[in-house]
Amino acid sequence: MNNLETLLIDPKLKNEFKGLIKQTLGMIDVAENFRLTRGIEKEMNNLSPETKKIFDEEIKPLLIKLKWRAFPRLKQGQVLDLLENHLLVTKEFKEIDDRILDIKQAVNNHLLQIIDHDERDRFKILVRQTLLVNKEVVDESLAVKTVGEWFKNIISQVGPQLTDRLKESEYYLRDSNFTKLSKIDQQFLKGVFSLYKYCLYSSITPEGLDETITVIEDGKMKVIRQGMIEEIPSLDKEDLEFITGLGGTAVGAKEETKYQSLTQHYHSLLDKLVKKEQLKAVKLKSSVAEILAERINKALEQKEQTVVLAGLERLIQIKQLAKILENKNFNQIFKKYLISKFGQFNEEMIKKFTVEVFALLLQFIFIDQLRNTEEEGAVLVLYIANLLAKQGNDQYLVAVYGDSKSNSFKWREIKIGQGQLKFG
Repeated sequence: MNNLETLLIDPKLKNEFKGLIKQTLGMIDVAENFRLTRGIEKEMNNLSPETKKIFDEEIKPLLIKLKWRAFPRLKQGQVLDLLENHLLVTKEFKEIDDRILDIKQAVNNHLLQIIDHDERDRFKILVRQTLLVNKEVVDESLAVKTVGEWFKNIISQVGPQLTDRLKESEYYLRDSNFTKLSKIDQQFLKGVFSLYKYCLYSSITPEGLDETITVIEDGKMKVIRQGMIEEIPSLDKEDLEFITGLGGTAVGAKEETKYQSLTQHYHSLLDKLVKKEQLKAVKLKSSVAEILAERINKALEQKEQTVVLAGLERLIQIKQLAKILENKNFNQIFKKYLISKFGQFNEEMIKKFTVEVFALLLQFIFIDQLRNTEEEGAVLVLYIANLLAKQGNDQYLVAVYGDSKSNSFKWREIKIGQGQLKFG
């Protein structure tokens, strides 16, 4: 008898286990949801017929939700299974998060785990194909029932690429079937259509870009995020706070031309700097920040950039990136770098892991230690910042920016004011 069977045949243990799953779902932690998902899947195929029935009725619906939470860590087949057979369950997250689960963001987070951009594009094709054959029924009472049928319905009126925004808006307002849907079903389908449109574009185009790129234009800071331009506060604000969810404007034809060169330049540099196959081959499984920091230290001494990147990625995975500053050896050489850069140092400067500290830390690693150019270092920081943004830490994206006029990536200036590090 396996552990899962033991939990399910005892009513008290079963309820406690269900409570644990619900608690984990509420944590919105990819690693924890993935760990629990993997543990359940290891034992669910060895259940007795009687316990299997209990599992299917009471645990499987919760397991599907766990998988949605663990989406970035799932294998491709698991992801496509969710998109083909379990889309509707994303509406139920409104009871947990007070909003429908954002499936486009979920797919975006999964794509960020894929280093090769050609692989990303192939995956986007599979996502589109999967959505078109989804047979889940949105509303049984309407003539248009399944998700796949809803795609046929909107495509027949808007066009196969869903690029005519005026026709799309008219569809939502006037289609006799769509207008009869509940608000939550309308919101759900709009999210599904948005995912489909996002997957129409290559990952090396502005509209299909998977990473978030910060740009400066006319003194204003903006971000290109999944084909949308969003403004964030102007650079002269002392306490710059990154804003998300502003409902930015879609990248239009002029903007697409303007940013096409910048995004292509980003991918060209990233492909040069991040050795995809080598990075995959580096296996750093430790969950102890001190051990990882020592490994990064050694890699810096030997100028092994791929190992350094792997170490930083692992620290981010375990949400311990700031812990690198607690490593005695690393802390000492980083302090010397700050003194050489600013002519002074006090502990208050790095007491908190601010965006400024993050920027200087990676500037020290990628430029001072690994001898990349300033632009190459900026691109690597953007790569790391996107990994943090995937965990909800969007603020680090503003450490560097893309200059659309010079078609290059630059660092924001950092100064010392009243003993504190501040962007200039």
